[in-house]
Amino acid sequence: MATRSYAAGVELGPLRKALTQAQIADFEASSATMMERELLRNIHNDPDLALESGLTRPIASGMMSVSFLNQLLIGEFGDGWTHGGRLAVSFIRSLHAGDEAVARATVTSVESGAQGTQLELEIWCENRAGDRVTTGTAALRL
Repeated sequence: MATRSYAAGVELGPLRKALTQAQIADFEASSATMMERELLRNIHNDPDLALESGLTRPIASGMMSVSFLNQLLIGEFGDGWTHGGRLAVSFIRSLHAGDEAVARATVTSVESGAQGTQLELEIWCENRAGDRVTTGTAALRL
């Protein structure tokens, strides 16, 4: 996949995803199934519990934004990402139904060596207003 050349400052994305409450609830249900646990009422799938928890409405799981970042990186780097890529993120704001999640990345470092090219990236997911909701770093070798 990674057929283009990379240098510090190269921007990747945007990958845009519209969010609905059904998608947010489905993501939570899929997560419960994958982890072999019972799907419980929570702040992602239950408006009443979200209100009781001090939120104005259900929020998307932070892992949804991580999945969008992974989709962006897989689309850009293919096996270079899935076979050895790593990321670290912080969740700083919430996404809600009706938001648009926008995944982006910027190459911060490129080092070529005998074992390939090492890339370091700043990664983030933002909402439609441009507020970052998830931020972090990613690294991979091509």
